[in-house]
Amino acid sequence: RLNADLSSTPTAFTPNGDGKNDVFIIPFLEEHANAQVMIFNRWGELVFETRDPQEPWLGQKGTDGMHFCPNGMYFYRATYVDKIDYPRVAEGHLYINR
Repeated sequence: RLNADLSSTPTAFTPNGDGKNDVFIIPFLEEHANAQVMIFNRWGELVFETRDPQEPWLGQKGTDGMHFCPNGMYFYRATYVDKIDYPRVAEGHLYINR
C-alpha cells in the first residue's frame, strides 16, 4: 500500500477508563517504523507527539501523564515514508468525549 488508508482511523475516542475506545492510534502507521504523530488542540498547540507509531494517545497533554485534555476537537498530523521511500503526510481530526 503506497497511500495512507485513513478510513480505519477513528474520528473520536472516549478516554474514560471503561476499556472501550480509550486510546487513539492510527492503524496504518504500524507498517511505518519511522512515523511521527502530532496531536494539536483547536488553538494549534501541540499536546502530544510520538515517533513510535504503536504508542497510543491516551488523551493526555504532555508526557508526564498528569494533565488530560478536555472534551473537544483535536487535529492530528502523521508524517511517514511510504514503501517507495516517498515522504507522506496524513492529517485529520478527532473528538475527545470523556
